[in-house]
Amino acid sequence: MKKLLLKDKKAMSEVIGVVLLIIITVGIAILVYNYLELLVPKEKPECPDGISLTVKKAVCSLNSTSSTVEGNITIIIENRGRFAVDGAYIRVGPANRKVRELINKNNLYFEESGGLIPENTFSKIYNFSDSQIISAGENVLEVEPFIGPPGKAAICENAIVSYPINCQP
Repeated sequence: MKKLLLKDKKAMSEVIGVVLLIIITVGIAILVYNYLELLVPKEKPECPDGISLTVKKAVCSLNSTSSTVEGNITIIIENRGRFAVDGAYIRVGPANRKVRELINKNNLYFEESGGLIPENTFSKIYNFSDSQIISAGENVLEVEPFIGPPGKAAICENAIVSYPINCQP
């Protein structure tokens, strides 16, 4: 009889061990789920239909020396959409390249508070001194708008505007 009781106690401790492992595993899973839920943003920013920027005017001038190419691009952008646009990625490069260089790295946002509202224009002169950015002849100016504050901006991939620009020394 004593042998049966000893076997039962050993079996009982194994069952308790398995139950404790399951409880600990479920507890850790709940903690990890709650932690990851905090990291994932609740709402994804989206760019609404009706965002439309146009390039009214773009003028490029080059000053090339034997070692460098310097110049500037004057751009006038108009918001012809239904919503205010907070900023834009403005890229320029040779027409035969798909990847273009960002020329407004330091100021992606439009200066006005509330962004560029519909029917208003934005003008800016961008200076550059890198021969890799632009070349003499046919180039393409690309404007990709976005809305939203830094870190939560929604990029409007369907509203990219390309504008041919001819740069001459």
